[in-house]
Amino acid sequence: MTEEAYMTKCGLSFCYKCIHQSLEDNNRCPECNYVVDNIDHLYPNFLVNELILKQKQRFEEKRFKLDHSVSSTNGHRWQIFQNLL
Repeated sequence: MTEEAYMTKCGLSFCYKCIHQSLEDNNRCPECNYVVDNIDHLYPNFLVNELILKQKQRFEEKRFKLDHSVSSTNGHRWQIFQNLL
């Protein structure tokens, strides 16, 4: 998942590391070929970054619930197994 989304002057968004690396090799947008004169012409995409943050939070909540569910199930199975011994 993208860590930090940045936007070029042409309006396209990329992962910061990806677009930075691409612009080191070529001063054009990798998608539309628009000339990006300077790395300073990259701007944080606050909307996309907010969506990324919310998605990460949802993912963590689901992972927590799943981990808790699996732990509860495994604990219950372990008790049943011990009772059989």
